[in-house]
Amino acid sequence: MNNDKDKIREEIYLGALLHDIGKFYQRASGDFDSNDSNLSEDTKKLANYICPINQNGYYGYQHVLWTAQFFKNNKENFNKILNTSENKIDNFINFSIYHHKPASLNQAIVQLADWWASGIDRSQSEEYSNHFINWGKEKYKKVPLSAIFQNLYVNNKRPNRENEWYFNLKTLEINKETIFPNALKENQLTSHQEKYNTIWKQFNTEFQNLPTGNFKVFIESLYFLLKKYTWCIPASTKDYPDSSLFEHSKMVAAFADCLFRFYVENSDAFNYDNSRFRIKLKNEKEHKYYPVILLCVDLSGIQNFIYNISSKRAAKSLRGRSFYLQILVETITNQLLEKTDTFRSNVIYSSGGKMFMLLPNTQNIRETISNYRENLENWIWKEFNGDIYISLDYVAFAYDMDHRDEKGQNLLIEGKNNYYYLGDLWKEVVDKTAKCKNRKFKSIIKNDTSFFDPFGQGGDIDICAITGIESNNLKNLEKNNYEEEIKILPIVKTQIEIGENLVNHKYLLYSKQKQPDNIFKSSKYSFEIFNSYWYIFDNNGYNNVTSIDDGIIYYENNFDFLSNTKGEKSSNAYRFYGGNRVPEINERMKTFEELVDKEAAFKRLAILRMDVDNLSQIFINGFKQKDDKGNIIKDGSNFSRLSTLSFQLDLFFSGYINKIHENYRDKIIIVYSGGDDLFAVGDWQAIINFAEDVRNEFRNYVCNREDISLSGGIVLVDKKFPISKAAEWADEAEKKAKKFGEIKKYDEANCKVYEEVEAIKNAVNLFGENINWHKEFDGVKAMKDFLYDTLKNQKLSKGLLQKIFIFRNMKKSNNLGWHWVSAYTFARHKNEKNKDCIEKLKNYFITGAINLNNKDYKFGDRAIDILAIAARWAELKLRSEKNAE
Repeated sequence: MNNDKDKIREEIYLGALLHDIGKFYQRASGDFDSNDSNLSEDTKKLANYICPINQNGYYGYQHVLWTAQFFKNNKENFNKILNTSENKIDNFINFSIYHHKPASLNQAIVQLADWWASGIDRSQSEEYSNHFINWGKEKYKKVPLSAIFQNLYVNNKRPNRENEWYFNLKTLEINKETIFPNALKENQLTSHQEKYNTIWKQFNTEFQNLPTGNFKVFIESLYFLLKKYTWCIPASTKDYPDSSLFEHSKMVAAFADCLFRFYVENSDAFNYDNSRFRIKLKNEKEHKYYPVILLCVDLSGIQNFIYNISSKRAAKSLRGRSFYLQILVETITNQLLEKTDTFRSNVIYSSGGKMFMLLPNTQNIRETISNYRENLENWIWKEFNGDIYISLDYVAFAYDMDHRDEKGQNLLIEGKNNYYYLGDLWKEVVDKTAKCKNRKFKSIIKNDTSFFDPFGQGGDIDICAITGIESNNLKNLEKNNYEEEIKILPIVKTQIEIGENLVNHKYLLYSKQKQPDNIFKSSKYSFEIFNSYWYIFDNNGYNNVTSIDDGIIYYENNFDFLSNTKGEKSSNAYRFYGGNRVPEINERMKTFEELVDKEAAFKRLAILRMDVDNLSQIFINGFKQKDDKGNIIKDGSNFSRLSTLSFQLDLFFSGYINKIHENYRDKIIIVYSGGDDLFAVGDWQAIINFAEDVRNEFRNYVCNREDISLSGGIVLVDKKFPISKAAEWADEAEKKAKKFGEIKKYDEANCKVYEEVEAIKNAVNLFGENINWHKEFDGVKAMKDFLYDTLKNQKLSKGLLQKIFIFRNMKKSNNLGWHWVSAYTFARHKNEKNKDCIEKLKNYFITGAINLNNKDYKFGDRAIDILAIAARWAELKLRSEKNAE
């Protein structure tokens, strides 16, 4: 692009990003004609030009007036980054305030971007009108952001709910009062103007602190400021209010940039109606245009890479390797934004080893992606020898605004006929990217025949003490007070040192170039990833820095990110980091062995793996309403909703997980948590309680829905057991939990499965057994406490406990003798001291039901399995007591 086009492009992006900021301002103000409207007389006069007249003869979309006022109030700030002329029809102010009533082609592009972000032309839609509540007058100031989880269809169903779940109107903070939805009560159906006014003033105060050294640093920092303040503000109160103002605004900005850049290269792809100032794609039968790319980056081999270590320095190695992979995806995201010259808003989702972003479908962008993919593949191979792989691919698409059927099916995918839903596009790009794994290192194989040469040397050669890889280039990791000196690969040394320096870190600095010595010396640690540089800071080191001229400064889990800026030429941001604090001893991170309760007689380390069940299907089908036969009735998906859903999930696993962890900080290390995934190591009893807390908090977070669930696996090992093998077992345990309730019917003659019912999941695999969280876990826990108390008070013997395991095994092997054997055994153990306990257990064996602490539990056919799990738990707890043995 030439300089003029570049300037227009920046102004379009800024105007699009702030196109609805007036909704925030308007809700904090009085009505249009009131004295406290905050609108100047000059601004009010704009109504004739920028507000369409609605069907009642009033000015519609009045929020654009407050958008105009916001620009006027902050004219000086905007002039620092864009010295534009207000007399020109095409400037960033007009791109923003004319998006409902455009007066030029470029303004029409922003309007089209607004529609595409919503997936429909909302001006002609009554989609998802809220029929649950009569809001009355000033609805737009009363309606809070609806929790998106309550609106999702899971297995073709959305719950019949008595309550509406909404978020409180608060700036972003990681605490339950802020980020958890609440059931709306009648006394809350009041105007929130006072609350809006309070946070609007706070927003304006922080807006003055944004760096203005250049457009990039301003717009990057503004992105995070908008996220902090508008994450819980509904984008629309006319449609169903479950998309946040922030997520909608960022998607409009991304689409506006993509559409404008595509238009510059393919102006003949659009029809522009001068009389109505409307623009649309031609998309005729003979030729179709696809202006936007949905790109996916997928990091695979994560488990093998993280867990392929010895037990030496295991805690630091695991934590460092896990963080390294997170930063690798963050680096790729930043580099793609730089190389494609796009903005943070283009990133829809980035967490859990995956990243999705929107890009303009231009020749230059396609070539940039191809070159970057090849360079990345070469670096990955050189650095990791195939241990990990990063797949990268994309699908081009377009919305056809003339095709708006009642189902919401109006999306075109390049290379395919017919119309599709957004979930279909999401699946298409995920599947296409996954296929790249079948062509790993294709560019290297084509250009380098040595790829197939033998590797490794054998004989007398050093081996990395962590990974077992042969190398002549090992580094010494010095001996300390509690661990011996070892030789390791340079990259492994870096990862361990990262793990060490994450303790109590507060800031990260990303830069595409190496920073000067004063920055390097002030940081706790610095490292390079794929020609980019990262610096870790604690408070003292960061405060010693006076200015940073290049890069992005991330505040770790801290939203006060504009309070201590370092000059006008660096962007300021924040990020969520799951596991931001670790157990410490003598100002260092505990080893895994030190996590185990040293006072316990039974010492075991536990490994926990958890993630959300059926998440890919939630993204693909979560907004599709279907009939009993699976036919789609209506699809309400759009990019704003998907982006909101992605953010809400990551907010829990990367942010709120740290709040849950605070109760276990001395006994558990969160190795990784982000996206929808959790991996933790700790003392066995603490891990079980932590897993239960995570599950219960997540259920509350998703509006008490049991069909949006977590499954996990927990394994117990000796504290010196190889952590790589333990992690593998935990993964297998989690997979077993994912199969809980799975029903298979076999054609015995042909040895084939002829019917398979999808698993219920929503389970945890503990002691090798699956337990349903919803229907069984509380009962297992109560049964464990009952058995523990009876054993501790010597009302039952450990011998009887062992017999329970025998009965369970007899039942599993279809040995019907367990009925009379159990009855005989209970009769033998019965005495005056324990007769009540024995009768309770005996009756339980017959009926599958038991009353514990005045609560009835009914387990039916699972009764003996449940008792065996509880017996194992009680036995281990008793063995853990200080004086148990």
